[in-house]
Amino acid sequence: MKLILSLPFCYFFYSRIRKDGSIIFNLAFEFIPWLIISLIYSQFESINTLKYLISSYFAFISIYEIGYIFNDFYSVRFEKNGRLRGPRHVNHSTIITWIIFRLLVFISCSLFLPFGNSHEWIIFYVVLSIIFLFHNLINEKELKVISFFWLAFLKFLAPVIFLVKIDYLSSLCLVSSLIYVPFRCLSYLESKSLLLMKLRKTLKFRTLCFLSPLLFSIIFYQNYYFSLFVVMSFYYAMAILTYFFLLKLKINYFED
Repeated sequence: MKLILSLPFCYFFYSRIRKDGSIIFNLAFEFIPWLIISLIYSQFESINTLKYLISSYFAFISIYEIGYIFNDFYSVRFEKNGRLRGPRHVNHSTIITWIIFRLLVFISCSLFLPFGNSHEWIIFYVVLSIIFLFHNLINEKELKVISFFWLAFLKFLAPVIFLVKIDYLSSLCLVSSLIYVPFRCLSYLESKSLLLMKLRKTLKFRTLCFLSPLLFSIIFYQNYYFSLFVVMSFYYAMAILTYFFLLKLKINYFED
């Protein structure tokens, strides 16, 4: 198991999304949207887009998992009622090996990607790392909310921000900040006992949360530069309606 967890994505899978509901949630609300965004709005040809998307994701998850590892084996010890998500009885040399291997994967992916040596790429991951370090080092739950917001925002952007045409970057940021981040932040607030929302996991709340951006997107439906936001608003609306009907059929696949 410890050898398998050396591979990027495996630690994320083991510690965060092993539950069936979480797998489907991540597939429907992260992986499929990234694929749609890449195939429609990429500046590269389709075959290259898929290769670059996969490489970008592994570069991203390699760095992001280092944050998870640091959180699970260091920060959690200083949190009240912190969740122990990582495997037990892991020694320091194993943790160091996991981190080094992920850094090597990140460097390899960066060398492969045509934008992997750009200043923007480097700055993006320096900023992401600083925010995750801040998130892991501070103890105040209220301050962690700020860093979690930016981590969620950057997490959605990371695999695709360097693939999409520059005309659509503002639209991509809207998707992240208005659709993806709010629901994730509300979940985080509730998990840290900073917010009590009895209806957050109800069908009514989730449906309204992911349908409302579609109504807002009508304002931009004729604007070329915001077409990505319109398309993704429609996608998330369809995803939540699918969830609605599955739940009505007593098939609850989506857990955040």
